[in-house]
Amino acid sequence: MFFNWGLQGCLVVQCYIYHLWFPHDRLYIKSLVYGLLIYECVQTGLVTDFAFDNFVYGYGQRAILTQFHNTWFSVTIMCSLVSCVVQSYFAYRVWVLGRSAILTGIILFLSFAQMSVGVAGGIMLHVIDPNAAAASIVTPVISSWLGGAALADVIIAASMSYLLLRGKNGIKRSDDMINALVRFVVETGAMTATVAVLDLICFTALSNTLLHECPALVLAKLYSNTLVASLNNRVIITRSQNGPILTTSTPSGQYQLRNLSGSRTFVTAMGKQSGKSGIQSQGQIEVGVDVDVQDDTSTVGPRGSALKHSGSKVDFKVPPIDVLVDDSQRMQV
Repeated sequence: MFFNWGLQGCLVVQCYIYHLWFPHDRLYIKSLVYGLLIYECVQTGLVTDFAFDNFVYGYGQRAILTQFHNTWFSVTIMCSLVSCVVQSYFAYRVWVLGRSAILTGIILFLSFAQMSVGVAGGIMLHVIDPNAAAASIVTPVISSWLGGAALADVIIAASMSYLLLRGKNGIKRSDDMINALVRFVVETGAMTATVAVLDLICFTALSNTLLHECPALVLAKLYSNTLVASLNNRVIITRSQNGPILTTSTPSGQYQLRNLSGSRTFVTAMGKQSGKSGIQSQGQIEVGVDVDVQDDTSTVGPRGSALKHSGSKVDFKVPPIDVLVDDSQRMQV
């Protein structure tokens, strides 16, 4: 229970970080992230209600402790639904990386199959309404759901790792980035698969107890955190490869550049392209420029005609903006 609440807090922080760093992501990605946050808030509320039924309203009653209460929906059905959404998203990533219709189809099939079985198992728990001692009736269904979810996670982790490693080209910088991505994919995939297998073992071997609910209560949160963390991982990889990240705060003309130090910096600005930077865009754009930063910031010429850092010069033009580096430095664009 406490792990469920703790992971809900982690998800809130992850979504806040996503909101700060990626305000210009595509609408469907932002809808997915914020939709997952709302979904998990509802799940946390239902799980908290289940905890109150067990440990407050039913305090001292052994029969209450062996009942499933609302977990037929808040754990079984909601977890199977969110796992399908997350696995489908990673199936899309596999498709983008490898363009393999067969591999993507296998992942999607397993994802929707485990979701269907999980929903069916939740409905069976609600209709039959067994207590923990009689849960063996639905054991095959729940076992199939958990086994399918774990298998899908393993296939996703293995296929993404293979496709990423295939893209190595011998250049240290890009290879290091690929290695970081592979580590993240393997760690997150192994984590969700391990928890699903642990839940499967507890539910099968200890079906007359409710020990299986310990991993089951955190499984949905793990899936949601995995997806949002994979999106936020772009910040960590960019920092490790390019040094500190300088980013804009609003598209309306006021910009803040953070952490102006290091040997390489990635500068991001929003504005209308009007110069000859070679960046193709329309309307409001996001301009990324690699510059060398060795000493203090020099100047940014009128209308952003030049960005100078210790002899390096990068040409790009944006509308006039006021750039705040910190309390002691100001750059005029």
